[in-house]
Amino acid sequence: MEDWRVETIVLGYDGSQGGDHAARLAAAIATRERARLVVTTAFPHGYDPTKPGETGEKAMALIDQLASQGLDVEQEILFAPPGEALLAAAERHRADLIVVGCRAHPHTAGVLPGSTCEHVVRRARVPVLVAH
Repeated sequence: MEDWRVETIVLGYDGSQGGDHAARLAAAIATRERARLVVTTAFPHGYDPTKPGETGEKAMALIDQLASQGLDVEQEILFAPPGEALLAAAERHRADLIVVGCRAHPHTAGVLPGSTCEHVVRRARVPVLVAH
């Protein structure tokens, strides 16, 4: 993997603590590698992501923060199941890396079966960094 370069990172962001941790990791990697960062947020069909205090508002604030740090960042809002949305975004943007947070239960040591991060890890065609 010596020749592996990270040019595009897809970040799955849901506004959670794990999502915030994933965002910090993705931003650090994007800064070091001078990579483009695509912040991807998925919502169920019919959901209004602009509702105050909701994930969409947090994602927009994150985009502003990352852009103010000089990162090449864009936002993608999708209306689909989160795991499928992240995989589709990674393929569409030709991502070299997917970064996703995981809502780990305090009594488990790994990725929860049926979670978004488990879905992405099992099906991704590129490396996945899971932030706890």
